Parts: sequence; structure tokens; C-alpha cells
Amino acid sequence: MKPKVKNYKSRILTFTPETPRSKLIVLASLLVLFAIFYSVFAKLQNPWKDIQVVTPNSALSFKVEVAKTDFEKQRGLMFRKILGEDRGMLFVYDQPSPVSFWMKNTLIPLDILFIGSDLKIKRISENTPPCPLATTCPIYDSKEPIQYVLELNGGICSKQKIGLGDSVELLGALD
Repeated sequence: MKPKVKNYKSRILTFTPETPRSKLIVLASLLVLFAIFYSVFAKLQNPWKDIQVVTPNSALSFKVEVAKTDFEKQRGLMFRKILGEDRGMLFVYDQPSPVSFWMKNTLIPLDILFIGSDLKIKRISENTPPCPLATTCPIYDSKEPIQYVLELNGGICSKQKIGLGDSVELLGALD
């Protein structure tokens, strides 16, 4: 005796002028969700953006993560055990204002560059020490309104002769 085999037609992928609007809406929604997830996934795969610090003698390239949201700014480089010599984090503010940083839960020393809206370095806190377990950490402030802060490995400014008045090229870091 032969088993009965039902012939199933895939109705979900069959579209005709009589196809209910709900199926078309579901398909369009799935396509939009796919596009959103794909773009988020692509960003997660390569969060690094290119910037340059231009000194009188050279243009130094760095790859940075960009912190735009409050959560990203609060987290910063906390809990990082290492940071590549050409890596960093760029903090972006909507408008120039005085800002303050601390190193709570930061495990590595950092150079903190405070950058004005004119993309010139206004202040540098060099080789800022980590504050991994302390309950009270020193505050490092910009002393004037700034629009960007760049955190790099501690000592890189001294090593590469990055100084006040040097400029920063964002190259596409804000895209």
C-alpha cells in the first residue's frame, strides 16, 4: 500500500492581484527589518572610523570608535585591558560645552584630547592614570567649551609630539 502524499502549495510566496494586502505588508515589513538588522550588524562588525591628527611635522592616522549616545559616552573605554597604538575613542557632543571626564573602571592610562568645534586641540590630559577600583576618581575637565574629546593610549601624545593647536580631521568618523 502506497502512503498518501499531499501536494502542498506554498501560498506565502505566491503573489497575484488577488493576494491579500496583509501578505504584502508582512513581506514588506520583513524586508525592512532585514535591512535594519543588516546595517546594524555591518556597523558592529567594523565600528572603527578613520581620523587624523595633524601636527606641524606629520599627519597621524588613528582608527576610533565613535561615542555619540549618552550610554556610549558614559561607558567610554571602561574595562578595556588593551588598546592598539593606533586606536582610540572619539566622543561627539551636539554643541560646544565644558565637559568633564574621569577614569573610573578604566584599566589603562589614556591621553585625553579636548577638541574645539574648530577641530583644534584645546587641552590635553596626558598619560591620565587609570582608576580601576577606587571609589573616588579625579575629574579631568576641558576648562572651556569643546565639541569633541579624543581618547588615545597614554603617552601617545608625547611620543608623537601631538600638542595644543594641532588639528584633527574627522574624515568620515561622523558618518
